[in-house]
Parts: sequence; C-alpha cells; structure tokens
Amino acid sequence: MLKLQESNTPTSSDGFPARLRQVVDSYGSTSHLARSIERSEGAVRKWLRGQSEPNVTDLRAICEVTETSVEWLVMG
Repeated sequence: MLKLQESNTPTSSDGFPARLRQVVDSYGSTSHLARSIERSEGAVRKWLRGQSEPNVTDLRAICEVTETSVEWLVMG
C-alpha cells in the first residue's frame, strides 16, 4: 500500500495545484491573484496545496484575469 501512495505523489504534483502554481508565478503573487479575483489569499493557498478546489465562478475569474485556458488549468 505504501508503494501505491508513493506512485501517486508525482501524479498529484502534475495536477491542478501545479498548474495553478504556474499561473500564480507568472501572474505575480498569490496575494495579487487573490485580490484580482476577489477571494482571500487563504482560499488561493488552499487551492495551491490541494486542500480544496475553486468553484466554477472562481475558475472563470482566474482564467479571465490571467488569460489562461480553463481547459488547460483544469485538465492539463
């Protein structure tokens, strides 16, 4: 069972949180993005850690302000 968890680790690092990290880094900062989409910095940090996911409205806002494709951000 431990090996299954280890094999899932690289996959999770390639998922939504990793793509969101790329977007945040290119946009400037977590706080800048949070202010731009009118969400708390804590919410954005939870998304980056994979502890929660943005709702559809937040996804649209992220993609609109960062000029990012929703499909790429969600699916890769």
